Amino acid sequence: MEIHKFQIAKIQLDDAMLCFIEERYFSSLTLAGASEEIFGRLSERYCNKKSSYNNLKNLLKIRLPKESLNLDLNLSRNALKHATNPDEDVINIYPEVESMIMILRAINNYLNFSDSGQHKLPHIDTFLEKISSHKLVTDPKLKFHFL
Repeated sequence: MEIHKFQIAKIQLDDAMLCFIEERYFSSLTLAGASEEIFGRLSERYCNKKSSYNNLKNLLKIRLPKESLNLDLNLSRNALKHATNPDEDVINIYPEVESMIMILRAINNYLNFSDSGQHKLPHIDTFLEKISSHKLVTDPKLKFHFL
């Protein structure tokens, strides 16, 4: 079967949103992370647009103290995928929030590459409706800390 990675990432992103809607946050985060990376690389390669990861990294360089620059924006995603370091067998994670953020990063990369929604994602409206009332989105104090 021959398939473009754009199509694979689109399936992964839609599945990530469905998992989020169903409150299966670990699966959601893993799928969203995979699609975010693929869409990010494709948008940089074909559209000459920076990925969400690179945009956030540049933004954080401006806003965070120098000692925080080693912050890994993919730490949770990678912690769910790998088990190479025995010191990381137990992790501290906020799967609902981190899944939501990774999905939003993936959507941003998807929109960079897909000519503004030319390829509609079936679960995007339900996902956006679900997160529109989330505390991270509605609480101004949390928004400030997140940014």
